[in-house]
Amino acid sequence: MKIGESLYFAPEIKFSDLDLSGKNLPGQLDSRMRAYYLEPAKALAQNGHAFASGPLLVSCIDALFRLQSKPKASVRRRFCSWIKTGLPSFGSAAIAERFYCEFRNGLVHEARIKNGGQFSLEHSCTMDKG
Repeated sequence: MKIGESLYFAPEIKFSDLDLSGKNLPGQLDSRMRAYYLEPAKALAQNGHAFASGPLLVSCIDALFRLQSKPKASVRRRFCSWIKTGLPSFGSAAIAERFYCEFRNGLVHEARIKNGGQFSLEHSCTMDKG
């Protein structure tokens, strides 16, 4: 985000102040993900805007999986593999695959969730086939 003449990586952290040597970078990245993705997504969901929070959450998942996976395999394979291990509540490979195809790709590429999928504030589980 640009404020005045400065471009910010996260609130109060200018891109020019990023610690690319690594010591402070994990905390800086955490600050970015929380402030620009997770907190806005939570605020939207708490105000009844579950669908609007979806693209922010999917973008956050995309960023995290790209940081933690090797680029040798396809994006689909890396994403689904990361979902199964990084987000255990998704459980199975089939659910990870469905999330990738219907939610992630639908939201990122088509601004919709495919096959009648939806976000709901009425369930406590990650995914409900209902």
